[in-house]
Amino acid sequence: MRFQGDLKPEKTVGESSKWVYVSYDQARRDLAKKRKQTVWPCKIGQAKGTPQGRILSQGVGVAFCDIPIIPLAFKTDDPKGLEDVLHAAFAYAGKHTMNALGTEWFLTNPKQVETTYRAVQH
Repeated sequence: MRFQGDLKPEKTVGESSKWVYVSYDQARRDLAKKRKQTVWPCKIGQAKGTPQGRILSQGVGVAFCDIPIIPLAFKTDDPKGLEDVLHAAFAYAGKHTMNALGTEWFLTNPKQVETTYRAVQH
């Protein structure tokens, strides 16, 4: 069965044709909320095309039980640089999720990522 839902970013910041995005699994978000936690595993990744295309190319439907949520996406001329800065900031803060599949997962939330983005823009 092919995915037929809406996988668009809920909020987009910036202007460019290249992307850095934040995504998460709704079940992990719901579990954090139930536990009264304000952070949960979020992926900070980059996409040469759209965030939707990148996520779908990674095997949604095979690798994930549910379609990830994309709460936030940044349009930038330097996606590698922005991704590197965000990864470094969250790793430095001890937020890197070492037990996740892949290296782009951090214990954070979309608001923290946007705040960090705005701080590094100045």
